[in-house]
Amino acid sequence: MTPKSLPAMLMDDHQSALLNSRRYDRRPDLNRQEREALTQAMVLCTGDNETRLPQQLNNALARLLQPCKDILACLGASQKYCSAPIQTILQEMDTHATSYWSWSEDVWTALLTTAFARFRYSYSPQTYRRVRFHLLVIAYVLGPPTDFFLPLLGDISPLALASRVFGKQSVHSNVERVLQVLSGWGYGYEDASKQ
Repeated sequence: MTPKSLPAMLMDDHQSALLNSRRYDRRPDLNRQEREALTQAMVLCTGDNETRLPQQLNNALARLLQPCKDILACLGASQKYCSAPIQTILQEMDTHATSYWSWSEDVWTALLTTAFARFRYSYSPQTYRRVRFHLLVIAYVLGPPTDFFLPLLGDISPLALASRVFGKQSVHSNVERVLQVLSGWGYGYEDASKQ
């Protein structure tokens, strides 16, 4: 599957910065079946990137898994397994007994900080960077519409993250629009390579 920008897969034309709320069930509470399925899933979620959830658990957790799977599909990640980022989200939902739709900046920040520390010691550097990036994008898309994740980017370029989420062309054209406005106000930048 060729990776697409998230807006192309998840967002409609009128909601370029938000998930299409008609597509996903955003209830913050977990029903009894979801709570039971999370409890069962915790036995299987050991951090192994090749963990498979039984179909029964996939079905019971479908409304919670689908947005994450859609995001990972946009990033070109395999959907064959219950990956470390998804396991991390499931574990946090089990801990808080709520869906990620209700999580505050503090909950997301704690999840990311703890997961990144665990990933660093559990995976090779290449796998660490990949699962960290995937979890960051999930947090960005599903978390509160704020910049809570910026201090956690580390070595990930905000421009690279924006390009993967919104599409390279969209980011480039919007940066150009901002530069034109700034230029109209008398601001500008010099290309260092021309000096």
